[in-house]
Amino acid sequence: MLKKLIKNIFSFFDKKLDMTDKERELIRQEFKRLNYPKDLQTAHESYKVILDVGWKVYKDHVGTNTTVMGQDAHLLYQMVLLKSISIQSLAEGKGYQNDLDPAMALLGDTIDVFGIWNLVRSQFESVCTFNHIYLFPTDQKQKELLYDLWQVAGLKYRQRFAINLEGEENIKKAATELKDIEFLTNRICNSPAFTSIHVDEQTKIKNAVKGKDFQWYFDGSRVKQGAWHQLCKNMGTNDLFDNMYTYLSLSTHPSSVSIFQFKDLYKNKDHVQVTMFALSISKALISFLIRDYCTYFAECRKTFDNLPIVDQLLVNFYNSTFREKKYQINDIGHYI
Repeated sequence: MLKKLIKNIFSFFDKKLDMTDKERELIRQEFKRLNYPKDLQTAHESYKVILDVGWKVYKDHVGTNTTVMGQDAHLLYQMVLLKSISIQSLAEGKGYQNDLDPAMALLGDTIDVFGIWNLVRSQFESVCTFNHIYLFPTDQKQKELLYDLWQVAGLKYRQRFAINLEGEENIKKAATELKDIEFLTNRICNSPAFTSIHVDEQTKIKNAVKGKDFQWYFDGSRVKQGAWHQLCKNMGTNDLFDNMYTYLSLSTHPSSVSIFQFKDLYKNKDHVQVTMFALSISKALISFLIRDYCTYFAECRKTFDNLPIVDQLLVNFYNSTFREKKYQINDIGHYI
């Protein structure tokens, strides 16, 4: 009954939220329950709320920008959400039965935590990439240049497979993509964002094209290279998120640290707490993306503002906690 009541309380965001003190207190309690889950079941419930918000915002506005660049933004967003569904599934646990040796089996609630971390790390990179291309640049021409640089990098990596291609259709496709690389490279070099900077800075971009590296960004009239942790900083994250990419990498690569962690992971059900932590990091990343998506596609704000209040509070919490208050999508929390 409590959940149903809370889900039926909507924010019309006219700054005149017509609620009783009791209703406000119920919302605070529900927010606290979901935001600070005490068990894995509640953590799943909280994760589902964030995921549902992401899909709802996407569904209502997926066709709003028909440019190639805009459609790629929709697709990148969708890829992150699909990974969330996989994370959700892995976090529920899976069983295993060996047909060759029936005595060899895993219980149905066995969680592959390191499999989850792999997906969370991929989400990290995708969320950073979305912000890097679509939000961080202050100038539209800079966004377009970084978008083209991103395309060239991907297409150039695909050309590595060209020498092993078989079939006329695949060979033609590789040849077409080679022409696309030439076209995009010329467009980059003729872009106002490129021609307006010093020749030394232009050289950096040319080298980025050659090196298949898109992780460059504009800092005034300068062009700088940024590793993933720097792109995360550019996204506005604070010191609470420092070294997160290193942590994710240690948990996904076959490092000695990951082996050490795995050795004792399933003793005393420690994997449950680690799974809850992984879900919380994924929730933060999805919340970052929802905010950036609603910023780039401004029409999404209307959908977000009409979601259940608790849902809005949860997304805003992760943005204000791990970024800054200005990264909240709205100030609904002020009225609760």
